[in-house]
Amino acid sequence: METYTRQTHVSITRLDAHTAEYKFPPFLQINRKVNCRKIVEGDEEEIAKATRYMKLNQPKRITEEDYITKTNNCNNFVNRFGYDAYTVMEEEREFPIAFSILTFKDVDQTERLLRSIYRPHNFYCIHIDNSSSEELHKALRKIANCLSNVFIVSKTEDVIYNHVSRLRADINCMTDLLSKSNKWKYFINLPHQQFPLKTNLEMVKILKIYNGANDIEGITNRPRLLSNRFKYSYKYINYTLKRIGSKEWKIAIQCKYC
Repeated sequence: METYTRQTHVSITRLDAHTAEYKFPPFLQINRKVNCRKIVEGDEEEIAKATRYMKLNQPKRITEEDYITKTNNCNNFVNRFGYDAYTVMEEEREFPIAFSILTFKDVDQTERLLRSIYRPHNFYCIHIDNSSSEELHKALRKIANCLSNVFIVSKTEDVIYNHVSRLRADINCMTDLLSKSNKWKYFINLPHQQFPLKTNLEMVKILKIYNGANDIEGITNRPRLLSNRFKYSYKYINYTLKRIGSKEWKIAIQCKYC
């Protein structure tokens, strides 16, 4: 595949160039003169320019009601938001990825994440908290209805950070994804506040190197062990975890990392 060099002297593929130019639909751009690639590469002048602009111009957020209206015509929605504006390589098609997105607010941020990782051959499960607003549920359901490979999880949880409900939400999505298809090669779980730093093609290349393995971070540094998570008992009360006492049987265990 042919490569070429921009003014930043970074060699990029045609896919990278296409992604950089078309991933963010023109009607959503607040300033087309800002060079996103330079910002990502740490260009201080470009970052300062973008910072000045953001201080003077607050971006207009897209509301749940906006999405509900815009998805009344799925063809217009897909075209206007750029879901059909990606160049997909054969290597990507042969290596589909399954994603789960866990969200509880900020429909525009959730949709932007979905748009950034969306490819027509991948699979996407969205988990919306039980306690989230009816408008959020409706907006995301209508978005999913416009994309054949995107769906809302069949069983939702009230997700509490550090609680087993966080794991259940992902497991529910995994179960649904497996029922939809067994063709995907890897599963990636994402909270809606995250954003990818790699293109889909780059992720495929990395995952192929893993060859079925997983890259899981382990914590052995004492200050980061968060021992309060396993030295105490907690109870789920009114959507929060309340500490109710210590696990005495844990105290007798001598752990060199604790």
